[in-house]
Amino acid sequence: MFSYFRSMRTRDEQKVENIYNAAITLVNRDGFESASMSKIAKAANVSPATIYIYFDNKKDLLVKTYLKVKKEIASNVLTGIDVNQSVEKAFRSIWFNYYNSITAKTDYFNFAEQFANSPIINSVNNKEIDAYYELLISLFARGQQEGIIKNVHREILFTYGFFPMFTLLKMSKIEKFDLSDKNIDDAFQAAWDAIRA
Repeated sequence: MFSYFRSMRTRDEQKVENIYNAAITLVNRDGFESASMSKIAKAANVSPATIYIYFDNKKDLLVKTYLKVKKEIASNVLTGIDVNQSVEKAFRSIWFNYYNSITAKTDYFNFAEQFANSPIINSVNNKEIDAYYELLISLFARGQQEGIIKNVHREILFTYGFFPMFTLLKMSKIEKFDLSDKNIDDAFQAAWDAIRA
């Protein structure tokens, strides 16, 4: 029934954006279980019926929100990257883009982290996520071919290249780590040392 109404209504992109933002805010604040469709609709300033014009159910909404978040993160992280640079220079640009993106869009990263640790993650098409990060995947592959990056599974490269950054940012919030320029440069160098051959 809802698919019929979806086909009859013009998509209001601002309403959809408001729904996505409300879902991110409520999940981050209250968790997946407490963020009901009615609460999300209220926070987005739309009627509960309106939300079903754009999404089949809560799972559909959360999966699509996650894909939107991952796509926007990838776009921000990979913007302005020169693929003709050396592997180290390109990785440095991507790493600092990641850092700047996290600090600017903490809510996106918190949502993505919660989603990745939920059972719903199994509903996501990993090939779609990979497509967003094709440039980074290609950079790692080139680095391995050139003998610059360790010849290990790319998920290991992602983990050691980027995940420690999240931990440092969390530590900075409880004043255990100073986000000084030197410390951030040292953090990048540690990430590069971890993945280079």
